[in-house]
Amino acid sequence: MTTFGFIEFALLFVNLVLPSFRKDLSGSQVAEKLDQLDAATVTRWLSEHPSGIASILDFNPEDATNIALVERLSQGGIRFTRENIVRIAEAPPEGILALSRTTGEVVAVESPIFLEIGTNIQRTGQSDAGAGLVHILARHESNFVDRGVPKEEIVDLIMKALTQGRNIGSDSADGSRYVYEVIDSLGRTQYLSIVVGDNGYVVTAFPTDRQVYTDLLERLN
Repeated sequence: MTTFGFIEFALLFVNLVLPSFRKDLSGSQVAEKLDQLDAATVTRWLSEHPSGIASILDFNPEDATNIALVERLSQGGIRFTRENIVRIAEAPPEGILALSRTTGEVVAVESPIFLEIGTNIQRTGQSDAGAGLVHILARHESNFVDRGVPKEEIVDLIMKALTQGRNIGSDSADGSRYVYEVIDSLGRTQYLSIVVGDNGYVVTAFPTDRQVYTDLLERLN
């Protein structure tokens, strides 16, 4: 995207999309934020998915709580890209279950949980690969919308599921993906399948198949 295209899109975004998020940002500020992204391909993709840009702009890296959580990641030796973080939160007291990359065993992650802009790699004749916000929206935005979750609420619902939701069990053979029961903004119960790395990185998330979460709930009862 050219510089002119960047600013042109940013102004359009501010005028048509941001009002619904009650943001007070100029077109140049939006363009500046987009320009911080690592890859031009990610930037182009986000320009076509306003919900992704809204999620990025809704994160305040200067917030004291966010600064403290990011500092904990750094002190813990966790690899991350500071400017690409779009959400970060304290893990619940019991931790977040994840698969250890070193032992292959299920561990409880107690470090902060974070979501980055990420990437989405498209391979001819194969399913998309990647992780993070771009991957989640590219692969599953329509799935969330089909469940009645507005595009602009997807990211916050994922983080709410991890920090406030109930883990009802794993829907993967290796224990890398877990299903969370969470209440959305309209008071409805939603079920999300989420993969979190053993470093707290949110890899992917999508609405769980109804039969899958029904079976998991029956096992709990």
